[in-house]
Amino acid sequence: MTTTVTLGPYTLSAFEIPTAIHYGGRQRLAVHDLPGGGRVTDVLGGSDSDITFSGIISGQDADTKAQLLDALRISGLTVPLF
Repeated sequence: MTTTVTLGPYTLSAFEIPTAIHYGGRQRLAVHDLPGGGRVTDVLGGSDSDITFSGIISGQDADTKAQLLDALRISGLTVPLF
């Protein structure tokens, strides 16, 4: 198992490491019911889900770590996840 996970400049360790990272998506469809019982299905392509994960931020600097993660979120920048 991985001992650390890095999200941008922040390194997660111990209980901060997420047990799962959820990603993926769905196929978008438009279904048209026609008079007489016919049906037409249009495939509109993929629709990505939000990437989500959770962990427990702990230690004396937990508040500082949480503020850093929130600042990353607010910035809207793309950051690497390792």
